[in-house]
Amino acid sequence: MLSSNDPIFQLTVEQLKKIVKESIKEELSNSDSFQKEEKILNAKQAASFLNVSAPTIHKWKKENVIPFHRKGGRIYFIESELVESILQSKKQYDEK
Repeated sequence: MLSSNDPIFQLTVEQLKKIVKESIKEELSNSDSFQKEEKILNAKQAASFLNVSAPTIHKWKKENVIPFHRKGGRIYFIESELVESILQSKKQYDEK
């Protein structure tokens, strides 16, 4: 009779790593939370997305009305953060 410590298969470390890596990759690809991709926008795209002018986007950015990210001297916006920011603003406005 086999005990719980008896090996069933003999695998090399590399084979085991490959199996684990493939299993993790498969689980992540099947997970809804990991499939959500954030859409990254530049200022022009953010303006178009929010249906405002580019100067308005820059004004809102300067006034910290909308969230933004800076990388390598460039400014980026994440679409979901813009939506959340607008919804928060609307909620605050409705409460007044």
